[in-house]
Amino acid sequence: MLSSPENQVDVGTIDFATFVSINSQQFRYIVNMFTNSEKVDVTMRPLQVMFQSPESIMILNKEDKQCIIAGIEEGEELGFSITLSPTTFFNDLTLIVDRVWLHLTTTGVSVICAPIDLNVRMEIYFKPSLEVV
Repeated sequence: MLSSPENQVDVGTIDFATFVSINSQQFRYIVNMFTNSEKVDVTMRPLQVMFQSPESIMILNKEDKQCIIAGIEEGEELGFSITLSPTTFFNDLTLIVDRVWLHLTTTGVSVICAPIDLNVRMEIYFKPSLEVV
């Protein structure tokens, strides 16, 4: 659950089988690239992950060893949004972790997991964005 008791949100359980993992230096670059973006759309595919805002786009490729991707089948695509502000928080986070892991939960909430050591990890949850179609 997130938030105070009267505003709790069921975030579900993290799906650890499906993820993108990025080394902290690469993630720092992404954070700084999207400094002026209110939200960043993330699209996960079997061989690449794309970070996109109206101002910028960045694609990391699994085959070029820019990221690790698992749990996404050929032809499948997962999309969600994250917020990388405050930038200082995420930049500082990259100084204390080796990698960050992007996951979804069973309720569609996106999560950045940052393992600090064997028994401790920081989890940052993002509410799903509601898009009008």
